[in-house]
Amino acid sequence: MKKLIILSFLLIWNYSKAQEKPILPFDTVSKKVIYSGIVKVDSSINANTLYNIIKEWFASDVSKFYRTSSEKGSASNDAIWGTPKANMATIDLSFKNDQPLKLDDPGNKKLIGRVVCKYFGSSYGCVRLIYLTFDFKIQVKDGRYKYDVTNFDYTHYNHYTATKIGFNVMSDKGPCKSTGPIEGLLQCDKCTSGLEKFYSFIDTEVKKLIFDVKGFVDKNKTSTTW
Repeated sequence: MKKLIILSFLLIWNYSKAQEKPILPFDTVSKKVIYSGIVKVDSSINANTLYNIIKEWFASDVSKFYRTSSEKGSASNDAIWGTPKANMATIDLSFKNDQPLKLDDPGNKKLIGRVVCKYFGSSYGCVRLIYLTFDFKIQVKDGRYKYDVTNFDYTHYNHYTATKIGFNVMSDKGPCKSTGPIEGLLQCDKCTSGLEKFYSFIDTEVKKLIFDVKGFVDKNKTSTTW
């Protein structure tokens, strides 16, 4: 019986741990959320060649640097309440990302791209519409490259009024305020369910980009000559 009780406790504990919100990777030195890694490609590929392949990746499909979640349910609610789409048009335009490559430094073999994510939580819930921006940095050397994905900044809007709103707080300040670095928002103790889904969205989209650049390099490393 005692063994059964212990086993049951462990199963419950493991299940509860599995249900915890995804932990975004946090660097204790810089005190920032950052995804980092070194990818070995091929020792025969020099830095210039690899640099040009990755630069081409930044330009090959700019739509991948403007990522969105589903807005299911938003259109029907807009129709019911008569919410004009024009409310968010100016804000949408301010987050336009047609030229994602913000740094092209061939001398130091360094590239930095800007990524924009538009995340729709719900029409009436605690988490409404969030715009997230972050940097995708790549440093190239012979046969390998290092990526750092960081500088995550968010802005939270009531998409009906096109105004910034905090996360279930009376005044727009503190860790639950409407805009700021993601590191501050991680300290917010409001809207936990909605924010957990948002953090999961971030984690998924970043990993998709990391996988995408690796696939692009693998595909082009043997067919590209300079």
